[in-house]
Amino acid sequence: NEGDSVTSHEHDADRAANGDLLMKHSQSATHVALAASREEGLRRVTSLSVQGWPPSVLEFLISPDLLVDLQLPIDVRENSGLKLMSGGFMIPHPDKAHTGGADAYFASPETGCLGIADGVGEWDSFGLNPRLFAEQLMRGCKEASAKISDEHESPVHRAVKVLTAGYATTSAFGSSTALICCLDQPGERLGVSNLGDSTLMVLRRQKSHVMTCVMRTKEQQHTFNCPFQLARLPRDEHYPQLIKEGKATLVRVLRQSSMMPQDTPSMAATYSTSLQEGDLVLLGTDGVFDNLFDHEICALANLTMSPYEASLLQNSELVTPAEHVAAAVAHAAFHRSRDPKAKTPFARHARQSGTHYAGGKMDDITVLAAWVVRPSHSERMRKQSSVHQDIGKV
Repeated sequence: NEGDSVTSHEHDADRAANGDLLMKHSQSATHVALAASREEGLRRVTSLSVQGWPPSVLEFLISPDLLVDLQLPIDVRENSGLKLMSGGFMIPHPDKAHTGGADAYFASPETGCLGIADGVGEWDSFGLNPRLFAEQLMRGCKEASAKISDEHESPVHRAVKVLTAGYATTSAFGSSTALICCLDQPGERLGVSNLGDSTLMVLRRQKSHVMTCVMRTKEQQHTFNCPFQLARLPRDEHYPQLIKEGKATLVRVLRQSSMMPQDTPSMAATYSTSLQEGDLVLLGTDGVFDNLFDHEICALANLTMSPYEASLLQNSELVTPAEHVAAAVAHAAFHRSRDPKAKTPFARHARQSGTHYAGGKMDDITVLAAWVVRPSHSERMRKQSSVHQDIGKV
């Protein structure tokens, strides 16, 4: 019996030793796998570098190595009860820097609506402020978004109603493109109403390190570089006063074009798309999308971090504020617009229409960015958010 006891102890010791050895092998294999995974992550994020952009762009982006440990769970993102956490950035055409340009935008976290307008600068040549109509339009849309709910209709219908009601409030003479988007009451879908050549994109990081475009609006143009636009034109009873103000040329042009049909809010193209936590909604005037290709915007967005992704890494300080995202895209478009040899979407579209054009296109540049977040993240980030530039914000 004593021999059996010794043998049993020996077997126990052997099993313990084997267990320790297996554990060490398992831990070693785990370390190797983690090291390999991190090495692969490093290899992938290295490819995300955005070469060629100036510091004015890069200062708003995160370092690629912050994405190395980001692992996105599959099919577990919130897709209901969502909010929009937004920020905007504007860079006027250098020739209009003293006036701030002719663009305007609004963001209403309470109503879940965003809007962007590109005022037609040619009105300036007739002695009118081209920005005033765009500002009135966006202010009217913001006020309308608080009165028009989507409790019994789709967010698309709400976006159209907001645009229609906003236009009805305008009184300044001028014209502008307009893009409105509204989040529905359940916080699941985004409705869009777009008249003209501004653009909305929804970007989603479907792979751990790459942003892809899952939805994009299309530009509305009558002919090349002649977008649909809302207008408030002087009527016959206004002509005597305009002539007294020295605007006889404007009156003459209006009389010659009085029979031309006008675009209306009902002519806006509409869209609807589902959202997920972590999505990035981008709105930009043509000053952005005439100078940057979609893949370039996605490449810039690769180096941003949403509140959702920062929560996965358990570090809220890693979040890229929405206004920083907007600033990076705006500065990239501005940088490209000043390059006479750059390959740009505008130059490509010009060639397709039989017109020769080379390089970037100088223009007012406005970007409105919004992270799709849960309410808890929205409130936290609103408190932490730094003061951002909102020149022309309504």
